[in-house]
Amino acid sequence: MLHNFIKMFDSNDPDLISKLLDQSKYLKKERSLIDKNIEPWLKKLDANSYSLIERKQKKKEIEELGHFLYHFDKEIVIEEVFTESPDFIVKSYGNLIGIELKDFITNEFEKEKEGLLKLIFNSVIDNLENNLVNIKAIIE
Repeated sequence: MLHNFIKMFDSNDPDLISKLLDQSKYLKKERSLIDKNIEPWLKKLDANSYSLIERKQKKKEIEELGHFLYHFDKEIVIEEVFTESPDFIVKSYGNLIGIELKDFITNEFEKEKEGLLKLIFNSVIDNLENNLVNIKAIIE
């Protein structure tokens, strides 16, 4: 996925800024649609009596479920998130389905790769935020 993202943008492309802005708008719209589905559950989570660690874990799981449902089938809605087994209950075309989340990244190399990607993305975000004034000047 990252490889396709990098291939999509050529640093020598005169329309690079326009393409990046379009991609940013698309990602914001996608995120907004995902948030619309999970936001009520995140608010309920904040009001719940879970410990801080449990709340962080449940928030991560709700966000992962929201992303999955968005890309898998937008008609599936979350019905319940405060269950232990299954972790979640969703409704799909009138049917209730229990979902148990598992962390699929168990390979140490994959975990290192994931950590490296997070580091790279955080570095890029920091760089963009710190140079926002310069970027705005180029765009305008």
